[in-house]
Amino acid sequence: MIEGANISAQGMKNEKQMHEVLADNLANSSTSGYKSYNIVHKLKAQESKNSLASSEAYDTKFDFSAGAMRQTSNPLDLAISGEGFFAVLDSQGEIAYTKNGHFNLDSDGFLVTQHGDQVLDSAYSPIFIGLEGINSVSFLRNGNVMVNGEFVTNINAFKFPEDVGIIKKAQDKFVPAQEGIILDIDFDSMLQQGFIEQSNVSSIKASTEMIQIQRNYESNEKALKAQMDTMEMLVRISDLQ
Repeated sequence: MIEGANISAQGMKNEKQMHEVLADNLANSSTSGYKSYNIVHKLKAQESKNSLASSEAYDTKFDFSAGAMRQTSNPLDLAISGEGFFAVLDSQGEIAYTKNGHFNLDSDGFLVTQHGDQVLDSAYSPIFIGLEGINSVSFLRNGNVMVNGEFVTNINAFKFPEDVGIIKKAQDKFVPAQEGIILDIDFDSMLQQGFIEQSNVSSIKASTEMIQIQRNYESNEKALKAQMDTMEMLVRISDLQ
């Protein structure tokens, strides 16, 4: 009886976690470069009939499939066709990787993200465009950065190795799970200037899954209440004897 109550309670906890993940995905359905994710619960008791209810830990799984490309005609907006990521440097001096190519220039003429992170070139150095005398900025598909028709640097995409875990650092930034990992250039990925990769969240799918999870939660809640009521009744009977 107690085991059944524990399973129902754990199931409610798991479904609450899954609901929070789906809510996070839905909230970022309009965030450029956002990648949806889900959690896969690990089983505590493999023999349990309810795999979700018997789990107490979980792994995070990201969906890195491409989002739709939206044309902005902004010359500083970039999208990556392929599996690569842009490398950025935050204010703490830490490198992260993003698919969000909604860039602009800071007050010093460096290419930065919406959050103020510096965009890095193929040598992991900040990309300087400049502010004065700039007539044109072109990003070629192979990553070459051209300012006023002159080559400046390369802004290549970087790819996570298949054997390296990935952690989400912010809503649109990722880092390797292991410290000290530097990503290599992904020469198969190509740039698209004047485009932004949109979120890959399917609002319809996420909403449907949230409804099912809510139903599962309510089922476990009812089962837990029934078991608690039964245990309470048994205690009362025991006290009368």
